[in-house]
Amino acid sequence: YDIGVDAAARAVFIDSMIDFIRTYDFFDGIDIDWEFPGGGGALPELGSPQDGAGFAILMRELREALDALSLETGREYELAAAMSGGVQKLSVVDWEDAHPYMDFINLMTYDYYGAWSGTLGHMTGLYPSDNSPIAGFSAHEAVQYLLNRGVPAEKIALGAAMYGRGWSNVSGVVEGNPFTGIGGDGITGGWERGIMDYKAIEADFMGGPEASGIDGFTVGWDDAAKASYVWNPTTNTLISLDTKRSVREKGSYILQHQLGGIFRLEN
Repeated sequence: YDIGVDAAARAVFIDSMIDFIRTYDFFDGIDIDWEFPGGGGALPELGSPQDGAGFAILMRELREALDALSLETGREYELAAAMSGGVQKLSVVDWEDAHPYMDFINLMTYDYYGAWSGTLGHMTGLYPSDNSPIAGFSAHEAVQYLLNRGVPAEKIALGAAMYGRGWSNVSGVVEGNPFTGIGGDGITGGWERGIMDYKAIEADFMGGPEASGIDGFTVGWDDAAKASYVWNPTTNTLISLDTKRSVREKGSYILQHQLGGIFRLEN
């Protein structure tokens, strides 16, 4: 992460990216996935308070390098970045300085909640739910934050998750609402504990893309959050995920707010 604060390291990084695109000329741009400016990612020791300004400098210098490459090749190149869908992490970046150089900001509007914690919430909610435990953990809140920072709507894209995150041994559920409880262990998944591929969830628990659930599982819908989940009150298993219904809601939101589009992540 030294590229945020070290000009020499940043120059090496940018030069290598441009050389790569020049060599493999079927690429049409750069998409930066920095998790996260300021820290708070998988390696908590990484990150600096200077990263917010450093990110903006990185965007400017990448844009300048891509524009110079365009003069060589006659082609246009896009610059995008995958950014946290959480307001707290977004707030680290100097958006007024960064966004003029960017074509797209791909908001990772998923992974808000997961089995790394017993706190239950919609992992890819469009809006906050009525009992959201953490403020700023929804697509709408992230979008509104960027708009308020002057980012043009057409540069913002929402993310859809092609997987679910879930908990087993959920306890303390009140009045049948699983999100009032406390999560236990992560569900057993195909990649790692706590994560399951959407196709497996649909086949094993939902019974189809628009079905109501099978084998003790019920497909639930939080109308406040516009978010789907599956819940088994017998095994106390809860999975939060995007479904056909929730992705439709994201599409409607994108059209309503004239955003740039949608992308998907298959974990």
